[in-house]
Amino acid sequence: MCPTWTTFNETRLAQWTARDESSSCNWNMSQAASWRVGLCLKDRGCGAQGYLLLERVDTYACDASLNKSFTSNTKLDAYYRKMIGPDAFLTTFTGPQKYVPRDTIYRGECGYKIPFQLSNSGAFNVTVIHTHTNFSAVDELHNFYPPVVFDAVANFQLDVCGGCKEVMAAELLNATESLAVCDRGAPTQGGYVRIGSGPDVGNVLEYKRRVLKQKYAWIAFGCRYDQPFELHYNDTCLTHANRTVLMMGDSHIRVTLNHLLNRIEGEQRDLVQSDQPAPEKSVFQGLTLEHGWDPQLKRFADRLEITDHLMRVDDLVLSLNHWPFAGLSNNGHWTMGLYRATVEMLMETLEGVNNVRLEAGLARLNVVWLGVYSSFVWRTGTRVEKKDWRTPLRLKVAHEVALDVVQKRDFVKVVDGWGLTAVWGQDSLDENHFHRLPATEALVDEILHTLNICEN
Repeated sequence: MCPTWTTFNETRLAQWTARDESSSCNWNMSQAASWRVGLCLKDRGCGAQGYLLLERVDTYACDASLNKSFTSNTKLDAYYRKMIGPDAFLTTFTGPQKYVPRDTIYRGECGYKIPFQLSNSGAFNVTVIHTHTNFSAVDELHNFYPPVVFDAVANFQLDVCGGCKEVMAAELLNATESLAVCDRGAPTQGGYVRIGSGPDVGNVLEYKRRVLKQKYAWIAFGCRYDQPFELHYNDTCLTHANRTVLMMGDSHIRVTLNHLLNRIEGEQRDLVQSDQPAPEKSVFQGLTLEHGWDPQLKRFADRLEITDHLMRVDDLVLSLNHWPFAGLSNNGHWTMGLYRATVEMLMETLEGVNNVRLEAGLARLNVVWLGVYSSFVWRTGTRVEKKDWRTPLRLKVAHEVALDVVQKRDFVKVVDGWGLTAVWGQDSLDENHFHRLPATEALVDEILHTLNICEN
């Protein structure tokens, strides 16, 4: 079994990719005349780490894109020009695991570095799609739908350790039983691993494969979940849970809650639909789950009302997710500055709520921040007509902006919503939500693990 399953090392990857070894790269990976693409491999053992290098061929087009104005925020303008660059890409590795590199690093002069670290052996198909240019993916000056390029830059096969055995999800899941429980205070490192088929798959993975039609399952690396609630696994906890959990946010939170309800019920229910309502309250013995529809979390503007409600719950799971960047008809088109200010207001309000709770002799509210989910890249349809501002890159920046605020509060725990959903953006069944995809199963895993319902 690959050691990378239990020693996934992001620090090592960052240290190596910080160096420029472009002279040793294979520069024959491009299928677009406008881009040079290099594949730079450090290790092709039982996993693979390295990076892709992308360079725009037309320097005049590069200069033109760099001259575009896209924000009135001078600090944000400098950040985008130094760290992000004018272009946006979708890079996907599909094979024994499904993987999307987290970062695209700008190298200047329309050149980009995309670090990756795979954790399985076998044949991967690697695709790079150029989605946006001229800073359109993050433009907050113009009232238009961000123009989409969607040109294939690269599409090639990468064989990782050709003679090595591919590790399936069932084998990894069984191997984690002897490992320590994952840290509840930080997002879990893991990956989407191919389920496969056969007698060794097990009931849980067979349910995901046969009923949910999923080919991949989220597996924690180097640790284990102890409260998955899969098919009645943790039912005994519910009798003494004595917990009320409120989930607040937009339709993405509603979809996530409906998946969580299916998980807690432990039944092979009808498949979750994207427009399926969530009940306002669901009771499972000692556990109560409440739903609060509030896409832009406007209820927090009334501090007395929200404080009164939050005095009656134990846990708050929330996110300021997609609506701030949707079309104007949804009160969208927020600048990143407004988004940050709103998250800061939310945290200040929650700090005040906890002060009131402590004065009343109650424990502090346990807050779980779900981050910002990624999105589909629309080329036609309603979202284009409504001038929707949502792009994967803009939402990633919002996710990181929010993290910079919420992680300064010691009563907040974080789920990596963007990282868990970025892999599945273009697989969305309704070109928006992540229902019935491994992403939402992973979100439920992380929420349940962070809530620690079975705590004695």
